Amino acid sequence: MGAIAGLISKQGANVSAEIIKMLVEMKHRGLDSACILINNEAKLAEKPDEIDLYGLEGHTALGNVQFAVSVKESYGQPLEDCTGKLKLIIDGEIDNDWEIKRDLSSHHFHTTVNSEAIVHLVEKNYAKDLAQATRTSLPNLLGAYAFAIYDGREVVAVRDPVGVKPLYFGESNELVGFASERKALWKLGIRNVMALAPGGILSLSRKGCQTSEGIHLVRPAVKSLTAEEAASKLKESLYEAVRRKLRGFQNVAVAFSGGVDSVIIAKLVAALRAKVTLYTVGFQGSYDIMAAAETAKSLDFEHVVRLLTLKDVEEYLPKVVYAIEDADPMKIEVGLPLFVTAENARLDGMRVLFSGQGSDELFGGYNRYLRVLEQYGYDGLQDRLWRDIIEISEVNLQRDDAVTMANGIELKVPFLDVDVIHMAMTIHPALKIQDQTDKLRKRVLRKTAEMLEIPSEAVERPKKAVQYGSGVDKAIKRLAMKNGYKHLEAYLKAIFDQVFADSLR
Repeated sequence: MGAIAGLISKQGANVSAEIIKMLVEMKHRGLDSACILINNEAKLAEKPDEIDLYGLEGHTALGNVQFAVSVKESYGQPLEDCTGKLKLIIDGEIDNDWEIKRDLSSHHFHTTVNSEAIVHLVEKNYAKDLAQATRTSLPNLLGAYAFAIYDGREVVAVRDPVGVKPLYFGESNELVGFASERKALWKLGIRNVMALAPGGILSLSRKGCQTSEGIHLVRPAVKSLTAEEAASKLKESLYEAVRRKLRGFQNVAVAFSGGVDSVIIAKLVAALRAKVTLYTVGFQGSYDIMAAAETAKSLDFEHVVRLLTLKDVEEYLPKVVYAIEDADPMKIEVGLPLFVTAENARLDGMRVLFSGQGSDELFGGYNRYLRVLEQYGYDGLQDRLWRDIIEISEVNLQRDDAVTMANGIELKVPFLDVDVIHMAMTIHPALKIQDQTDKLRKRVLRKTAEMLEIPSEAVERPKKAVQYGSGVDKAIKRLAMKNGYKHLEAYLKAIFDQVFADSLR
């Protein structure tokens, strides 16, 4: 995990100093090592501002900062193919590297890092067109990633089809670039920054940026399954997704509200023999704090509770705005509790944080889905669920990645594993929401929870969005009024303008 960046000078000027500036802006995403690649020469250091640029010049540069893959293993990027011609930098990882390596047994792998399989796969498909070789390789990859490949002539960057990992790009009169965070591009005066679409391919040259389709989620047909069959298949699919994403980690944090989503994740992680620590953030007496405490006690997992005060929220707001690079009230209200959760987990030495993100979109958890069902029936509900999954990267995932990586912790979202999405969308929506009056919703998921012997109070607990369950929404509104703002949007925009005063002049 970490951050990646790429830069090309339209005029052919040296960009070595500029790529370092980008990496320094994102150094919180990777404190173990940093690298840059210019003119096919790589240089590494522990921190980006410690990289020696002497004699290193070129108009095309790639770079990354990263955390070690595990506590025991650290490695440097870029990763190379057998010939050393293709170079890869990556934020994220793939989950099926062993399958790819099995089919590439004739290739020489330089490291034990799972992501190296990507560059060898592209090497296998490579002739002259790097973008086409990358496009051909994408259907074989399973995981959450944003990566870039350089062959000495072209730079091609891609993003996973769900959009778990972010990637932004843009250009100015002088520069063309991409980065894991917008602020790295803003730092260089690139203002018109856009997010690469999930599964998209980005080709960069001195002429500018060009996007094309790489891989996208394919909507499956609904199958005729009983509630029991659907719940059982869902349990198997989630178990396998959690297994792949654990990748040997023995100590795991779970963002925990006490609701059915996070309880299922915690139970599956524990079933795979990892030590689970639950983390809950909220105000004293809030819904999430009380619900989480009740359920955690019955599960007998270690439970860390972080009680917030109004002063805490005021101090965290600039940090959250800086992390998510946005003044949107909803994103900030949801992002702040997760930011604090990630901060506390990292302080406890955790490397990964599991979340139940995506469950509500897959299984009809939000109250608004009742209105959709009432107006458009089950066919309309199925259409809306699929649309929300397609749009989840922009609505939720970019925010969640930003606030967790700001604290140096990797977010794992098993519900958004491609295989889980496919399985969930084959379930008829009538097994998710019984009718327009169904206050619980997510019925098939709750049946899966019963199969996992989850306590009944968690199985039957109604959905409550984190900004309301934690009490953070009311706190931010109080702070806006306290600081003389009638409208919440104006208050948060003022914080945004102050945080990015230097970058967006």
